[in-house]
Amino acid sequence: MEGKVLILSKTKMAQGKTCVGGIDITNNRSVRLNPHELSVNCPYNIKEVWDITYNILSDRGEPHCYEDVTVVKRKLRETFNSNTDSLIQLIRDNTSVHLYKCSLLMTFGGMLKNTINGTCYIDKQMIPNHSTCFWICDRNIVRKDYNNKIRYNYNDGTLKWGFNIPFVGLEANPINIIPIGSLIRLSLAHWWTPQDSEDDLRCYLQLSGYFLNKL
Repeated sequence: MEGKVLILSKTKMAQGKTCVGGIDITNNRSVRLNPHELSVNCPYNIKEVWDITYNILSDRGEPHCYEDVTVVKRKLRETFNSNTDSLIQLIRDNTSVHLYKCSLLMTFGGMLKNTINGTCYIDKQMIPNHSTCFWICDRNIVRKDYNNKIRYNYNDGTLKWGFNIPFVGLEANPINIIPIGSLIRLSLAHWWTPQDSEDDLRCYLQLSGYFLNKL
């Protein structure tokens, strides 16, 4: 498949690998470039537009099979210099790309669950048809690091201490407050469960990037 891909996130993974996400404007779909092929120093940068030929990794399993691709050929086209309002409109125009304006738990089709500690995830009981989405946040998202890991807290009153979302973007120093009305990219990590845990496999929620302008 060939498409014009706008890069909208770069996130860190284990073993020095990087996951790059974007929108294929040509084919009206979200894509996530195969992280097993990309290091931290990969050439893609946020808001660049690339002409990319890719193969869909349909064997990845739900929900990641809807977006995971492996790149066959690429060429840098241009940089997307418009503001966040224009970006939001572009996402709306690409109707297969999921954009939510709601509370956090209503993203991913309302299929997110949470632990008593406020960690959000999906399990095998309900699997959405997308592993990434965009969210116009309805509250300020406050940075609250834990165990030297960057996390953001969302509190709509559902849980006393709110919901905690790990930040996996590559920004050197993420801001302390993501203001209400900002555009946030959320993603679901691949299926995982801690060693010796009795929990079933889960895809945990991650915050992979943000764009600060309001509507």
